[in-house]
Amino acid sequence: MTTGTDRRRGPVALALGMAAIVAIVVISGCGGSSSSAEGGGEGDLSQTDPDATFAIPDDVFVQLAELPSGRTIPYFSAELSGRYAEQNLTVIPMEGDPSIGDPVLALGDEEGPSILIAPAAAALRASAEITPLVEVARIATRSGDRIIVPADSGISSVADLAGRTITVLEGPAGESVRPALVAAGLDPAAVVIGAAPFDAAAVAAHQVEAAHVRLEDEWAQVLERIDEETGELVDPASFTVIDLSDPAIAMPGDGIWVRADWLPGHEEVVVRFLAAVLGEWAACRDDLEMCAVNAYDNGSLLPLQHQRWVVTEMGRLVWPADPVLGSMTPDDWSSMAARAVAAGVVETVPTVEEGMRTDLLERAIAALEGIDLAGDGYAPAPVEITPGGEDPATAP
Repeated sequence: MTTGTDRRRGPVALALGMAAIVAIVVISGCGGSSSSAEGGGEGDLSQTDPDATFAIPDDVFVQLAELPSGRTIPYFSAELSGRYAEQNLTVIPMEGDPSIGDPVLALGDEEGPSILIAPAAAALRASAEITPLVEVARIATRSGDRIIVPADSGISSVADLAGRTITVLEGPAGESVRPALVAAGLDPAAVVIGAAPFDAAAVAAHQVEAAHVRLEDEWAQVLERIDEETGELVDPASFTVIDLSDPAIAMPGDGIWVRADWLPGHEEVVVRFLAAVLGEWAACRDDLEMCAVNAYDNGSLLPLQHQRWVVTEMGRLVWPADPVLGSMTPDDWSSMAARAVAAGVVETVPTVEEGMRTDLLERAIAALEGIDLAGDGYAPAPVEITPGGEDPATAP
């Protein structure tokens, strides 16, 4: 079996390899012409065909907020499917590993990533502290955030969490919790947050007072553990689950954010990037098994059956889309930003006019005629929880 480390390097190595190929073509085949790194252009092929020209693919560096998994696989698999190539793009996804540093800090490098894929709270913080960002599409309009506590803890509501230590997920994934709790009525001073690497074994053994999990990922990791007392899978009934997904309190999940200083002059590149990834999200929805296998083979650290759960439940946060994938409204954006300010995530936020745009999404959607971007019929079969998230077909 491929090791987790090897799988994790798969999609990044592929993308960087493609970038290197492009660089060789540009150096050896362009003659006296040139183009910007991410601006596009045409190279001269007069050495082989005096009348031929070709478009140099635009390089797009994309920063992810976490390590590759079924949550983010479309940004990688659009390379495998050829959708990036169809849009004349060479996309280099840069994985985020919160255990070694804050992924959004890469945006502070002028030569670094131009696009960020991240939950709203983390993106707003990056926009305020590192470089202004513009949200151009919202992929996960729903939230999978949950707080789980031992069923015998006496905690049954958000109000009961006041003064309790809530261990949130490390990095950008954990930044959505405080705004949701404050929006649900907790005094900001009563919200006690502790960030730590997620330890499914400790949570499953009820060694964590209150743990933040995402329904589409860490919750399954807990349920995939074996209860040492019973020898069976962990019983979901041994936990009380506090739901933070109410739209009135939840922070939106992953969106596509673009550096404001890079966007002018690169709008067409963004449109093509959106067209590629929207198409790939739709393809993943229509073939969840393909999506899970791609995640397992190209970077994920957890087993195949777990990736089946991830892509299926991630789909529920995306589909059906209202009215189509990527959509957002000024009112929703303003409410989301206000929740971040109220919770102290940021002191100020951009105006709606500065912080979001929908015209680029509209242009991308227009280029995807015939592709279902609403997903009204999304009704996946339940995914079986297996020990360790292993593929039942290969289990001993």
